[in-house]
Amino acid sequence: MPMPDTAIPVRLLARWDAALLSHRDRTRILPTAHESHVIKRSNGDFLPTYLVDGLVAGTWSYTATSAHAVLTLRPLGHDPRCLPAGLESEAVRMLRFLAPDSGQRCIEIAESVPAHIGERVADHKYAG
Repeated sequence: MPMPDTAIPVRLLARWDAALLSHRDRTRILPTAHESHVIKRSNGDFLPTYLVDGLVAGTWSYTATSAHAVLTLRPLGHDPRCLPAGLESEAVRMLRFLAPDSGQRCIEIAESVPAHIGERVADHKYAG
């Protein structure tokens, strides 16, 4: 068992990650308030998520071509201008893994979910 003051790293989880699928009581990892943004009831789809302090704190998606790759982070209920330490660097690592041959990679931070009228992307970007 780790010490109580051990830092818990930010992690990006893939779509249908076993950490979410295998829990009978998902509230230990997925706060009830975020469940409808992560699990789509119409088809049972689980979106890719990211964890902060061991709990789902947002979703993410990516698009990639040989020229350009973008990973978009969508916070659930926190200010997108105040990202948890380590989130952008973890997103950069994930995008490098997912799109190793893309000429340019970019991390975008979307406005906090729920965005009931479309999805608007904030001005915050990281290109690397």
